[in-house]
Amino acid sequence: MNSLAKIFVFTFIFILSGCATNDRQRTEMEGLALGCGVGAALGNLIGKDRKSTAIGCAAGSIAGVTYGKHVANEKEKYASKEEHFKAVIVNAKKVSSDARAFNRQLTADISEVKNELAMLKKSSANLASKNTQLTNQQKKTKALLSEARKKLNQLKTEIQTQRKFLANNAQNIDPNLIEASQKEISQLEAENKALQIALIELQTIDTRRAY
Repeated sequence: MNSLAKIFVFTFIFILSGCATNDRQRTEMEGLALGCGVGAALGNLIGKDRKSTAIGCAAGSIAGVTYGKHVANEKEKYASKEEHFKAVIVNAKKVSSDARAFNRQLTADISEVKNELAMLKKSSANLASKNTQLTNQQKKTKALLSEARKKLNQLKTEIQTQRKFLANNAQNIDPNLIEASQKEISQLEAENKALQIALIELQTIDTRRAY
């Protein structure tokens, strides 16, 4: 490439580089500039004049910007995939945190029901009063069972969703994000197990034996 051709190409690249305002535009401009440079070099090599250099630059620019757009699309696709991955992990954290709080409260509620039934058994209240209190305890226990089963179904659904998402989207993802996802799934599974144990304990409470 002669000196004039070099000046033409470098000037063109410099102008283009100043036009980019974001990463996508920068990537497209880099592709265009690269195409122009290669095309100009070939044009100059073949025609050995400014016209051939310019034609080569124009032809190369078309191919270059096409490639630049492809690279930009891939970048946006990858970035979008990572953002989606992060959002799924955040949701897993929220579900896990909610389940942990639910389990703590459920444990406290079970303990309260047991204590109230024990006190009712020792109570010297008349039969009618005991029946009223027993009915209230049965309603409370039934409500706790309903809430626990509902939460358990939600947890199971979330675990399945998280596992499926990880299996389908782990390719070409930052290993740290994969590790974070696996960690959150493990947390969900731990809360799921704790809730199952609490549910079994709640089911074994026999309010009929309060007295």
